[in-house]
Amino acid sequence: MGRPLSLSKRHWGYTRSVCVSNFNVAELEALFAVATVPPVVNQVQFSPFKYRRALLEG
Repeated sequence: MGRPLSLSKRHWGYTRSVCVSNFNVAELEALFAVATVPPVVNQVQFSPFKYRRALLEG
């Protein structure tokens, strides 16, 4: 899932929010269970040629 965001970076103003990309429901639930700073956006790529059908339908 990548490295968790340090609270000190948020505290000192280096970032205001956290976003993720292409997470499915199970991945988001796992992240919410351990995250101290929850993501505000789940950016998902959809195009006619490349997309995750399960993510679109689920």
